[in-house]
Amino acid sequence: ASGKTLIAELCALKHILEKNGKIVYLTPLRALASEKYQEFKKYTSIRKADGKRVYVGISTGDYDRSDPWLERYDVIITTNEKADSLLRHRAKWMDEISLVVA
Repeated sequence: ASGKTLIAELCALKHILEKNGKIVYLTPLRALASEKYQEFKKYTSIRKADGKRVYVGISTGDYDRSDPWLERYDVIITTNEKADSLLRHRAKWMDEISLVVA
């Protein structure tokens, strides 16, 4: 364990809290996405400057959708293939992404 995930988590959290940014965390596999989702869920008790909680979502499924429901999340964990699909379907919320962790 070299601490790469911890560094990514801290960078993402700092970005959300200081810049109110939207984060996409890419993984190569669904199983790894699920694992990272569980790790990031521990941050949902933290409140941003506006008083709202940090929201974490995951999307690894259907590749033929833009998943507009993901707009409400601060951290979105997804696979590389799903992210590619979201880009191709021009998900409107993707304009709000300010940090990608790959």
